[in-house]
Amino acid sequence: YGHLAGDEVLVKVASLVSEEFSRETDTIVRFGGEEFLVIAPYITAAALAKKLENLRVKIAEMEFVDKDNQQIFRTSSSFGAIIADAEFSEDLLKWVKVADECLYQAKNSGRNKVVITDRISRVAP
Repeated sequence: YGHLAGDEVLVKVASLVSEEFSRETDTIVRFGGEEFLVIAPYITAAALAKKLENLRVKIAEMEFVDKDNQQIFRTSSSFGAIIADAEFSEDLLKWVKVADECLYQAKNSGRNKVVITDRISRVAP
């Protein structure tokens, strides 16, 4: 649908992401062409899954208009996420790599999905 339509989609999706992850501790950055990186500390796996599923549904419900031919279109979204404790790694790129692997899993299994991996260490008593 062209660059202008893509820009409109990115702006609206960014707004939805900002609404869903609005705590002072949440950080949102655009990470590549059509990807966003969200760092949401102190969140449970269930809460993260709920937020990402809410986003997925809201994005799927949005309608956009191609300015060139007035055609209405929709888009979908895929999410990859990692929930882990600080012991997982001090290297942010390792966290991003794992989340990216989840994103590719979501895309390769049909798209329009949320895939989260749990890397919380479980220390035996």
